[in-house]
Amino acid sequence: DPDPADPDPADPDPPDPVSRNAPAALLRAGVAALVLGEVAVACRTGARALAAVRTSGPDALLPQALEHLAYAELRAGLHAGARAHALEGLHAARRTGQPNTSVHLHAVLALAASVEGPAEACAAHCDAALAGAGPHGLAQPATLATWARARADLAAGRSEEAAARLGPLVRPGPRQGHF
Repeated sequence: DPDPADPDPADPDPPDPVSRNAPAALLRAGVAALVLGEVAVACRTGARALAAVRTSGPDALLPQALEHLAYAELRAGLHAGARAHALEGLHAARRTGQPNTSVHLHAVLALAASVEGPAEACAAHCDAALAGAGPHGLAQPATLATWARARADLAAGRSEEAAARLGPLVRPGPRQGHF
């Protein structure tokens, strides 16, 4: 897989290697890879971004680096890694006063728990994500928390409840149809 953080060797004017490896540039590259569906690249680039933040800072980027890596790991099916990075990111977000990032990380933790349990952790992280998402207009973590709760409903044999939760996620319109 091509790595968006690596320059094209045929490019006569490649980006400055310092800026290419800067934490913020690596974070953007990892997000781009994830949006493009390049999950393995997103995981590698996210790990590089996390290492760059740990090495050179700034500390304020640590929660986002952990969040983006956790999202990539979640998409890759690496639930234990996603959970570990999201928990660390949650602590870092609280420490650095980043409540919106905390909301996103609760959504990641809810999704991981919806797959591997426990159900109580899924419910607690869904509640935390939804409580923070609503007042701040954060549609993505609200959608992901709702999806996690629906997955937990399915795992518990509550298909009607799951369908009722998932319906609004696929309808067109404002605050609906995220998928």
